[in-house]
Amino acid sequence: MALSGLRLRAGPVRSPAGVAYGKETEATLPSEIVTYFTCEKCFTEKPLGFSPRSWSRLEVGLDRHGVVVVWCVRHDQLVVRLDGGRN
Repeated sequence: MALSGLRLRAGPVRSPAGVAYGKETEATLPSEIVTYFTCEKCFTEKPLGFSPRSWSRLEVGLDRHGVVVVWCVRHDQLVVRLDGGRN
């Protein structure tokens, strides 16, 4: 999946209790999200009463080539790689 103009925006890290850690930066507001990534297995195995957001266990980071990687912790599998149109 190639995305042109990929822009990363960082916000404060928050604990499960909602306490902010680290330096405050320009935060992405939930209302700015128009689509989201989810693990296909998590989505199909999600119990009733859970939203995809509350059930997902994703890690997002950069690999050694600077590519954004979204990884499912629950299923130990790749969800998506965002290379910004380089490949």
